[in-house]
Amino acid sequence: MGAATGAEGASDAFRAELEKAGATGGPSAASGARTDALKALAEEVRSGRIDASQAIDRLVERALGGMAASLPPARRAELEAMLRAALEEDPTLAAMQRDLARGR
Repeated sequence: MGAATGAEGASDAFRAELEKAGATGGPSAASGARTDALKALAEEVRSGRIDASQAIDRLVERALGGMAASLPPARRAELEAMLRAALEEDPTLAAMQRDLARGR
């Protein structure tokens, strides 16, 4: 099994779990609130109140809240591991983390 196949399978499993948890997948009024929250988080990093690692932890916590909160504990742990692996392994996300660490 190649990396792409494994990632596609993980993505399908993730999508299925979100659908089970009641995800709609469509835009919502909460989109603006999420954007504002991300801007506030970025400002906290820029101001030095938190570092990039703490920002990543908050993003993972936020991702595990909401719909993912209704997942069974083992599935939540699996989702957290997948999120953290993606943050470490994806070149685009890794570049974003480096930018975040530099305060950009």
